[in-house]
Amino acid sequence: MRAKDRGISDAYFEAVAPTYDEAKTEALKGIRLSEREVRFNEGGCGPEGMAVRAVSFRTRLQEATSDLEIFIKGMDVDAKISAREEAGLIFLSIDGDALGFLIGRGGSSLESIEYLLNIIHNRRFTPHRHIIIDIGNYRSRQLEFIDGLLLRAVQHIANRGTPYEFRPMSPKERKLTHLLLKKYPGHVSISVGEDEDRRVEIHPVKEELIEESETFLEDEPDDTEPDTPPEDYPDKWGMDGEGSPLD
Repeated sequence: MRAKDRGISDAYFEAVAPTYDEAKTEALKGIRLSEREVRFNEGGCGPEGMAVRAVSFRTRLQEATSDLEIFIKGMDVDAKISAREEAGLIFLSIDGDALGFLIGRGGSSLESIEYLLNIIHNRRFTPHRHIIIDIGNYRSRQLEFIDGLLLRAVQHIANRGTPYEFRPMSPKERKLTHLLLKKYPGHVSISVGEDEDRRVEIHPVKEELIEESETFLEDEPDDTEPDTPPEDYPDKWGMDGEGSPLD
């Protein structure tokens, strides 16, 4: 028997076996869903046997939630998962008792879980959707803070019509800034500067910046350095393209 785990626009698992029933059984095992949650497509018969594909009826949000539930249960953790989708981003929140070990030092374990879940989910779906995970509200204040910065910055650009740049941020902060900007259409973000001086610039949409903006999101590393708490950000409101502090 041979099985393939790949995806185009829907989550599916394709299996090849000597008979249709065997291939169907293997495809169902591979996609990890009940029979009522999938449809079966027959792919024909070849040298290796009959090909059958099990295709999920579930939404991307349901699939991402299910993947995380499987991961959490595998670690024997009793927790509740809530999910929402906004501006092409999937937000998953894990709530429960004694979840500190899932966060890890400086958020290192949380970063690893998020990284793995993104790989698993985006192997089965295109276009890709980035998944952001929060555990016990560890990241919620940071997300709210960055979102607040972006809102003020977008309003500032609307008033002045000029690009602006944030003060230097950590790699994780920059990546979250790039991602959360999706909530504000008509703007693109790029990273500039080197090392500790690397920061994010926000621009009104220009055709020549769109492709460049997408590459910067891919270039931001998923490192495990500790996140800077929001209370340590008093001077990080940023500047506009003329070097003036944000209002």
